[in-house]
Amino acid sequence: MESLETGAPAARRVFLEAHEVPALVAGVALGRAAAARRVLGARRGGRAGVALALLVLALAAPSRRAAAGAVLLHGVLTLLAGLVNRRRAGHTTKEVQRLALWTALTPVCVAALVRPFAGGSVWPLAVAVVAGQALLWQALRATR
Repeated sequence: MESLETGAPAARRVFLEAHEVPALVAGVALGRAAAARRVLGARRGGRAGVALALLVLALAAPSRRAAAGAVLLHGVLTLLAGLVNRRRAGHTTKEVQRLALWTALTPVCVAALVRPFAGGSVWPLAVAVVAGQALLWQALRATR
């Protein structure tokens, strides 16, 4: 007769841990559903997303005006995406905002790398906003 194994199930990770961040940034950029769900479900995921987004924005923006414009454009597009996805997939505004922060990280990092070669142009940052929105839509589809 086999013995029944009784044991507690594995504890679920509640808080976002620092060692997870690089894998989550890459996973969200690649459209992996598990990474997007982890970003949505982790406590402190929003705070970490805001801190990382502000850091890479400071590195990528050639001026304060360009940074403000990128934030405004990304914010407006995110609100529109949130309204559309609320009806289609039932995402809350908070979920869309959190995913928008995490999906913008990789394109803005690329814009930060291109900045020295752009000669003060805002085009790399504008392209990063558009790419971040494309990644946002991909992440929203993955988390339906």
